[in-house]
Amino acid sequence: MAIGEGPPARLLVDPQLISLLVMLFGFAIAWRNDLVGGLVSLAGIGSFYVLNYIQFRMFPGGMVFPLCFAPGVLMVAAGLLRRRKSS
Repeated sequence: MAIGEGPPARLLVDPQLISLLVMLFGFAIAWRNDLVGGLVSLAGIGSFYVLNYIQFRMFPGGMVFPLCFAPGVLMVAAGLLRRRKSS
């Protein structure tokens, strides 16, 4: 339905959704540059956590959201190791 009718207008300006899209954009950047992509990804999921805490006075629950930090941390570690190895 969202494809045929378009997404709701509120969905387009939801800061938490934008934060998750930044996280996914970081994954795409990481194909070219591990360190920058990892930092962008961590900034996106970190801002999601901050915005969620501001809105609901609690961090997101469940196991899925904390696992979203793992790819960003691994990308940053890979980027740092690659820089260290090349110097």
